[in-house]
Formats: sequence, structure tokens, C-alpha cells
Amino acid sequence: MLWYIRATMREVGLPTATLDGAYQHGILTATHRDEIEGAQGQLAYHTQNIESAHHIDHFLHLLGIGCFIVTSLILIAFLALFWFDRAFGMATLETLLLAVKPFVTFLSAGLPALGAAVAGIRAHGDFEESSERSVHMLDVLAGLTDDYTRAEMRAPHLDDTAELLIVTARVMSEDLAAWQDLYGRKRLALPA
Repeated sequence: MLWYIRATMREVGLPTATLDGAYQHGILTATHRDEIEGAQGQLAYHTQNIESAHHIDHFLHLLGIGCFIVTSLILIAFLALFWFDRAFGMATLETLLLAVKPFVTFLSAGLPALGAAVAGIRAHGDFEESSERSVHMLDVLAGLTDDYTRAEMRAPHLDDTAELLIVTARVMSEDLAAWQDLYGRKRLALPA
């Protein structure tokens, strides 16, 4: 990734502009409007990520629990019908039990396996941690938004502009590094 960034920087080259107040104001406004607050900005991304991660985590949790509950209900129903058949000796009930036995066997083994797989996906995806990281980033970006608003209201100074842009780059880089650290360690090995 760093190689790609350096290659892109070489390709783009140095800016051919005068770093006067108007240029600095334009950079600050564009960074604030497009990178932080825009429709494709970091605030929108992290807000959407919190919601998505929460929904995915909640859905996987309910699906995993549901698999085990449905398995329990199927087995309880089968055992109750089996007991009823043994107690009253009904031929039609015995025929029904023999007909559904392969399905009960398949579901009683398959649903818990599916539930365990879903729990593994939920743990491996770590959606809760992703949501917490996005909440933290929203707090940090809210502070940066205030800094940008103040900087856009006053006459730009090169040192202040540079410091604000460097802080912004550092915040976004730290978020990317945390994401890479978390998911870069998780390798998928077969059999998964």
C-alpha cells in the first residue's frame, strides 16, 4: 500500500500553485466539505458503518440463537410424538415418525452446525469492534470539524493550515492502520 501511495504522489507531482491565503482557504474548504463532511466523507462513512455493523452483528446473533432454538423445538416435538406413539401405539403416527426421521436427523445436525458457523462469522467479522472504532472516529472527526470551521472563518496562516491538514491525515491514517491491524491478522485457512 505504501508503494502505491508513493507512486501516486510521484505521478501527481508537486502542486504548481502559490500557497497564499486563497489557496489555503480552498484546500481547507475542500478537505472539510469533501473529505470530512461530504456525502462520501468520513462522517457519513462512519455513521453508516455504525448502523451497518450493528445490524449485521444483531442479525447474526439472532440467526445463531435461532438455529439452536429451532433444533431444540424439532427434537422436543419429535421426542413427544415418539413418546405418544409408544404410549398409544398408533400405526399412522409410527409411519409419520419413520418418514420424518431423515429430516429430523438432518436438521438436528445441520442447524447447530449452521449456528456455530454463524457464530464464527460473527466473531471473525468483529462487527462490534468495527462499530466502536467508528464511534471513536466520529468523536475525533467532530473535533476536526470544529477546527476546520474556525480555520475557515479566519485568515489562513500557512503553519496553521499545515498543522490542521497533518492532524487530519494522521487521524485518517490511524483509523486505516487500526482496520488493517485488526483484519490483516485474520487469515482464512482451509478448511475454514
